[in-house]
Order: sequence, then structure tokens, then C-alpha cells
Amino acid sequence: MGIPSRITILAGTLALSLGSWASAYCAEGDGRTDRGSVEQIVHDYLLEHPEVLEQALAKVEDLRKKESDARSRASIVRLRNDLVADHDDPVAGDPKADVTIVEFFDYGCPYCKQVETSLQALLHSDPHLRIVYKEFPILGKNSTYAAKIGLAAKEQGKYLPLHVAMMTTKGQLTEEVVLHLATDLGLDLSRLQKEAASQEVEAALKRNNNLAEALAIKGTPAFIIGDELIPGLVEIDSLKEKIAALRKPS
Repeated sequence: MGIPSRITILAGTLALSLGSWASAYCAEGDGRTDRGSVEQIVHDYLLEHPEVLEQALAKVEDLRKKESDARSRASIVRLRNDLVADHDDPVAGDPKADVTIVEFFDYGCPYCKQVETSLQALLHSDPHLRIVYKEFPILGKNSTYAAKIGLAAKEQGKYLPLHVAMMTTKGQLTEEVVLHLATDLGLDLSRLQKEAASQEVEAALKRNNNLAEALAIKGTPAFIIGDELIPGLVEIDSLKEKIAALRKPS
């Protein structure tokens, strides 16, 4: 929603609120000030000082963000075990890491692909970091197929190589392209396709979808570090700062 539309809504809300206040003021006053006069004063003031609407809008949005962040943190705390300790999730890095990053991603998402190289560099440069991969295919059937094949590759010990291969492949990840990548990595295709169609893989994707819904994650990528949800593309330096902050003695 653009600024003009939001200001219009806010102005309407203020008008209703001020109208109620004007009625109460007039009812409790000495009878010499009527509602119309009060509303005219307010109207004239807002026309002379339109920046008040911008300031009020910024305040409302700040309060809403704080409320949203608080709800998000509470949900992360409540769902902590499902986020970082689901044994069916693919993971990379140190099993005893002091910091874990949880990533919700889609193989068809260009922003997920864009951040992948930085994530791998971060993983290799930080020996005490762990990444939990949450397959969250929301961009169509190709994404869903790639996610299922990715999870199935975990059973052959090849999740991470296939994950990186799919993330760094340009163009559409069609079924043909995905299977070609799996073949190049030496995966057993018959076993891979059978396990990709299993109830276990379907259940894993459903759990991820339920988690995303509970956390109000609408798109990819989305990262969870500590008790913070970071939606969208994030700079690697920002991730490093957040990791460092979590490691500071409390």
C-alpha cells in the first residue's frame, strides 16, 4: 500500500477518533463549544501541519512492527525444537555448533540462489556454525519436485552436494535437469525417485509448511537466527553481525 493510501486511511481513522473525542468534549464542556467547531479546528490544523499524519503513521507502523516481532519471537521460542532439532531435516556444519541458522528456501527462488554462495562461504569459514535446511517449495511443481528429490538424496548421503548443485544451476530446474544433476553426483536414480515419492518426504514438507505458517513466513528465503526471524534476501555481513551478537557473553 502506498503512502497516499495509508495516509488516507490514517486520516479517516483520526477523523473517527477525533469525532468521538469532539462529542465527548462538547458533552462535558460548558456548552459554548459545539462539535462542528472542534472538528473545524482539527481540520484546519491538519491542513496546516500535514507532517503530523506522517508522524502518526510512522508511529503506528513502528508499534505494529514491534508487536509483530514480539509474536514472532514467542513463536520461535515455542517451536524451537521443531526448528533446530528435527532429525529428518538436512543439516550442514558442526553438529555441536554454538549458533544455528535455519533457512526456509525454494530451489526456484532467485533470491535463495543469490544468497547460497555466501552461505556456503560462511559455513566453510566458521567451524562452529550449523545450518538447518527447511525445504519450503512455494513456486510451483518444479520447486516441489526438486525439494522432494533433495530430501530423498539425504538417504544416500548426498543432500548437500545436490542442494548446492541445484542452487547454483541457472534456468528452470525441471525434472530432467534435476535427475541429470543427481546422475552426475552418482546417486541411485531408482532409489532416489522411490524415496522422493514416499510418505516420509511428504510429511517432512508438510511439517515445514506448518512451521512456516505458524511463523507467518510468506516467502523465501527466510532465516531464523536465535529468536529472530529475518525474511528476504540478507547481506552476509548482517548474518555475521547477528552470529557474533549471539556469541557475546550475556
